Amino acid sequence: MNEGKISVRYAKATFALAKEKNKISNLKKDMELILEAVEIPEFKDFLQNPVILVSQKQNIFRSIFSGKVDSIVMDTMLLMVKNRRESYLKLFALNFLKLYREFLSITEVELTTAIDINTEIRSTILNLLKQNYETEIELKTKVNKDLIGGFVVRIDDKQLDASVKGQLQQFKKELTK
Repeated sequence: MNEGKISVRYAKATFALAKEKNKISNLKKDMELILEAVEIPEFKDFLQNPVILVSQKQNIFRSIFSGKVDSIVMDTMLLMVKNRRESYLKLFALNFLKLYREFLSITEVELTTAIDINTEIRSTILNLLKQNYETEIELKTKVNKDLIGGFVVRIDDKQLDASVKGQLQQFKKELTK
């Protein structure tokens, strides 16, 4: 079975239950915690280790996440472990967050700049995006010193490259034609 389908099914089921129990916002925080956890190399190795027994993995999940995540998320994770689907945990969390943003009409925007921006510039950009897209914006910022200057904005599947590096590459392309 396709790994995308597997993770989407778990995410949809968990989201539907969270919606039914009015816990969507709580579970968003839980999914962000899971995404942080799966980036830890030791935890990533643990998830992919087929030698560890299901019962041992479930006990480890309980010890790590007990009291930190909602029972809905805990039950889903334990079910994923039981079904040997724990390697899909990251995709499960990402798909849940996608459903969350769609439900609340939130557009995810990634802004990459050459230097760290202050809160004033960040709020100005956020307001401009809110006005242009007429939706709530979830702005994530990154710094990439290779850009030299300017910025790159990614919204859904669109990208606006207004960086010095991007402009130099474009200029180089045009010169080689």
